[in-house]
Amino acid sequence: MRVGFQTNINRPERIFQNPASRKAASGQIKTEQPSSAPQERITLQGREGSFKPLVSLSGDTLLNQASQSALDVASGATLPSMVTSRFAPAEFLMLNSGDYHGAEHPVKVANATETFAKNAGISKERAEFLRDVSLLHDADERILMDGNGNYSYAEKGVKARVPVTLAFMDLNQDALQERMGWSKGEFQEAKALIAGTEHPLNETVGAGRINNLPDYDGKSAARVLKEQLSALPKQRQSQVLEELQIMRFADQSAEYLDGVESARTSVKDLASELEVVPYDALLKGTPNFIDGLGKDNEAFADLPVQTGRALITELGLEGQARIFTPQELHGFMSSDQSRTLAEVKENISR
Repeated sequence: MRVGFQTNINRPERIFQNPASRKAASGQIKTEQPSSAPQERITLQGREGSFKPLVSLSGDTLLNQASQSALDVASGATLPSMVTSRFAPAEFLMLNSGDYHGAEHPVKVANATETFAKNAGISKERAEFLRDVSLLHDADERILMDGNGNYSYAEKGVKARVPVTLAFMDLNQDALQERMGWSKGEFQEAKALIAGTEHPLNETVGAGRINNLPDYDGKSAARVLKEQLSALPKQRQSQVLEELQIMRFADQSAEYLDGVESARTSVKDLASELEVVPYDALLKGTPNFIDGLGKDNEAFADLPVQTGRALITELGLEGQARIFTPQELHGFMSSDQSRTLAEVKENISR
């Protein structure tokens, strides 16, 4: 059984993993919007007028950093209108150029988020907002840092990191608000929602938390989330804390809602992207990962429930925000999605 939205993207993002498809680039990371930001404008499918180009962490535009062959491939990619009305194809593919974290993943998560949100009783307008935020949740230029503030493109995709996404959003706040139709407040809510998707979500600070991004370096995933929620008006924190649980659940489950073979392909892509866990081992552990959806999962050092409860106390949200039980989160899926997820859990490692 295959359910859910099929993007038919045919993996053109993989060309962006090849350095020959990106113009050579290295330089200092910009942590604020440069005064010399390019002034050219771009057009978007189905939209009137023109829009600011998205800027790389280098300060140059993403489109300027793609080769002509990569731009040509991107222009022929089959991307849904919710993407092409907000991003130039090459921008979206450059921001989602991994094997697992490719261009299909944010589209799947966006559709799952919208479905789950509507089934949770969230308004159509707000569900669409959450869908749009999901398109950005893994935006990551696949940069490698050399310890001195210089970056270079990775030959292969690397695991998307939320701090890199947030830094990219900070640099592109004006452009993203313009494209997405967000207010400043909605932009800040989008950042908090995305911070809640990080896996694992805990208080651990390791080497992977250093990316030469001053606003985020040396901070645990839980601390980054707390800072993003704390930046919101008090009256918005409870709703966003509840919504991010739904988006997080969509992020972790979406790849398993299109059937067993599709799920196996996703696990294979994740193994290729991580390059530290063999495919067979990752496949064998997938049923346990699925069983842990919506729970604290010690095997993966993922503690969303513990972190969420601590945030409610630290932010003074007792009696205002709730932590969804796994049963509640699973209840936001459609009956077809629930059935497919159960089939995948049962059969994926056979």
